[in-house]
Amino acid sequence: MKVRSSFAVGSFLTLLVVVITLTAFVYWTQNLNPNYLPTLDLYFADTYKGNSSGVILMWTHPWAVEDEGPEEGAVYGKCTVTYDLAQLEKADAVVFHYWLVPHTWLFYRHARQRFVWWSLESPWVVQWFENLDLHEHDEFFNWTMTYRRDADIYDPYYNLYDLWGKLERGKEAVDKIIAKKTGLVAWIVSECYGKKGAVMRMSYANQMLKILPEIDRYGECFGNRDEMPKSRTIEFVSTRKFYLSFENSLHCRDYVTEKFFQQGLECGTVPVVWGTKKSDYVAIAPPYSFIHAEDFESPEKLAEYLLYLDKNDTAYREYFRWREDPAMTLDQAKEKMKKQHPSVEVVTQKETGFLDLCNRLHADKSHQVITSLRKEFIESEPEDCIGKM
Repeated sequence: MKVRSSFAVGSFLTLLVVVITLTAFVYWTQNLNPNYLPTLDLYFADTYKGNSSGVILMWTHPWAVEDEGPEEGAVYGKCTVTYDLAQLEKADAVVFHYWLVPHTWLFYRHARQRFVWWSLESPWVVQWFENLDLHEHDEFFNWTMTYRRDADIYDPYYNLYDLWGKLERGKEAVDKIIAKKTGLVAWIVSECYGKKGAVMRMSYANQMLKILPEIDRYGECFGNRDEMPKSRTIEFVSTRKFYLSFENSLHCRDYVTEKFFQQGLECGTVPVVWGTKKSDYVAIAPPYSFIHAEDFESPEKLAEYLLYLDKNDTAYREYFRWREDPAMTLDQAKEKMKKQHPSVEVVTQKETGFLDLCNRLHADKSHQVITSLRKEFIESEPEDCIGKM
């Protein structure tokens, strides 16, 4: 009898554990799992009755490196950034760097919160170099924050409105820029073989060298990185007429990095660009400020054009006309671009990145869920951009 009684008690306890486990699983599935949309749709229907907290929670630092990303306590408009996960319940937005997104969400999530997917990397890098499966994030995020103009939150590598205020302009300023030139072309690059675009740009530059050997090259790709420390980069590049602003991805929409803005425009050189389409540069650049590789039949033809400009000061100076008029505002410059390129949607947005995110958190009370992050960020790109090596 004691054996049967113990067996019965044991069976009952086992059954009880199973029932509790199943009940907990069903509750988690319907209330915490962000992929369970039937419940979420009802949950989101009656929201936004409280005041905004203004808290933007960073789930982690980019690549888990503390020096990366906005600083703790950084203020953007009416919002404050924090990395304190204890603020999860209070946060208006939770920003996930693309590299560190939880595979399964087991934490708090309030209906009013926006989960934001943040990436400044190209689709090729996300898909092939990082080997990330974005399908696992279907119906998890509300907004994207990337460099693409069609992102929910526009976060370009550089905001031209910020750069415009830094630059010295006027005829004398341009005279000084040109008088400083002692060499022809500069190129600093440290990625040569690991990425599809890096291999392609190296091949393109090597073909240019056949006609134009005067390309001063530095970086790991050429075994002389130590000869050009970061502290010398700006001064060195500013003494060259042109800078090869070659990206590591081809035809990835709007993918324009600091190579164009900092090493190019800010250093007082003429950026020679290779990467995304010309219309994407037109949308963000001052008028007639760069040279696009695809305007030429071949790398050799481009090299010949740079040699022509080297011998023709008047033609070269045309690329600085946008800086010669100190009274011209950036808004006026962009209007000029619109007239020259009526088919291009020129960027006029002044507030970008986390400031844009904060503004939208306060202004946009609508609800959306990104059904497929992969379709939105990867599959929307041409084969040139996302094709495998």
